[in-house]
Amino acid sequence: DRCPEHAGPADNEGCPVVDFDKDGIVNDNDECPNEPGPPERKGCPEMDSDKDGVPNRLDSCVKDMGAANNLGCPANVPPLVEIKPGHLELFERIYFEASGVVIQSRSLEQLNWVARIVREHPELPMVVVGGHTDLRSPLDASRRLSQAR
Repeated sequence: DRCPEHAGPADNEGCPVVDFDKDGIVNDNDECPNEPGPPERKGCPEMDSDKDGVPNRLDSCVKDMGAANNLGCPANVPPLVEIKPGHLELFERIYFEASGVVIQSRSLEQLNWVARIVREHPELPMVVVGGHTDLRSPLDASRRLSQAR
């Protein structure tokens, strides 16, 4: 027994198991031993920069307080992008000029949302953007246009 004055399990050499933050993860295995957090986050709490109760990883407005049913955005700000596991979901299509590579002005606000979310969420490992075409043009022309977009 390494700790004869204190009770503890045999698999811890008779020493007490310590869990400062009482999250059920012993300090030896807890990456944030002074702040409670779930096992899937290795004992660290969810980040919530604006303190609105919506964790940053799900918050489309990480710097502004808002309700969870509005993706963490204020009531007067309808979000245009939702952060989903593994991808961003855009609520509107991105429109291009007909048979061209220029983005229409009606899509600029949506793209600004994407840019802001990417800036505010450095934990996003990578963002892949794809551009597509319809089938009105011959396949080779559509492929070139899609790649240019």
